[in-house]
Amino acid sequence: MIMPTSKRQLKKAGKVLIDDGRTDDERREARLAIREWRRSHNGPLMRLRQNLAVHVSEFGGETPVGRLKRLPAIAEKLAQKRSMDLASMQDVVGCRAIVPVEKIPDVVRKFEMSSSKHRLIREYDYLSSPKSSGYRGYHLVYQYQDPNPVVHGRIVEIQIRSPLQHAWATTVEVVDTFTGQSLKSSHGSPEWVHFFRLMSALFAAKEGCAPVPDTPRSASTLSREIKRLSEALDVLAVLGDYGKQEIRVIERLRSNVYTYTPGDNADRKYVLLELRMGRSSPELRWMAYRDYRNAIEAYDNAEEDEILRLISRGGENARDIVLIRVAGVEGTSMLGAVKPSYPNYFADTRAFISELRETIG
Repeated sequence: MIMPTSKRQLKKAGKVLIDDGRTDDERREARLAIREWRRSHNGPLMRLRQNLAVHVSEFGGETPVGRLKRLPAIAEKLAQKRSMDLASMQDVVGCRAIVPVEKIPDVVRKFEMSSSKHRLIREYDYLSSPKSSGYRGYHLVYQYQDPNPVVHGRIVEIQIRSPLQHAWATTVEVVDTFTGQSLKSSHGSPEWVHFFRLMSALFAAKEGCAPVPDTPRSASTLSREIKRLSEALDVLAVLGDYGKQEIRVIERLRSNVYTYTPGDNADRKYVLLELRMGRSSPELRWMAYRDYRNAIEAYDNAEEDEILRLISRGGENARDIVLIRVAGVEGTSMLGAVKPSYPNYFADTRAFISELRETIG
């Protein structure tokens, strides 16, 4: 399959992807074309992630992780925002770092200075101006500059969050996964949407950041509202049940996932995660790869199988598949490298629950 060579071709592939009136063959060709285009972003993502890691480490943050946006998520975004075309989508690939909230401005400044050869095309300060959903963080969107036309102009999104902001975002994703909602996009139960907005306001006040829109400014009123809604939704019990779910982990390399074995796992930087929402307990499958070409091929195949399964079965027992790049697995288990950055795949909401308990008493 040949990657789209122009914005016009890419825009067409995006429109075909979400057009139910197209034939299966046409939509399959569109998916293949978009995957090839997405694949070309890996080099820029890897280089910007490496640059970010230097500054994150300097200010006491966690090693950044990179990820490719899932094709179903790409299709959902195009369907929701009909005016958007694929060529202008800013988060096809992204990199996320977790740093202390007071250090975020330092990391941003240092990263911008060291990445000046690339073009900063967007900057979103969701700390000073939180989203209406309650999402907070700092985003930088870069257009990669390189003599190689295959990677020149590729767009990479950089996300920088504090631990509290990450705990909030993780819990939103966990609830979305288990309930089939889309709270992340402010779509779903109005009560859950407002609850997370209130919790974000609480975290913003703790961090000394700007208030979240449509939330009480009084600390006592905010706490009272959080307690009322958390009891109405039975949040602690719900999140506790999710956390107790037996997420069976199947490692495709060795049976013992907690042991790092240099002979088997050395240099395996790419991890393919597949969360299967079964009728009893969720099941997390994963595979690690040394070579990006093998990893992306496995990702493409798993994604295509999932899309065909959804078409044939109408979305029953959905699967969440993602390919991420990790670093620093030497001396630890692969789980130890993945879980801190992707706790939502393990239904780990302990940090959020701890903050909620402190608030409601």
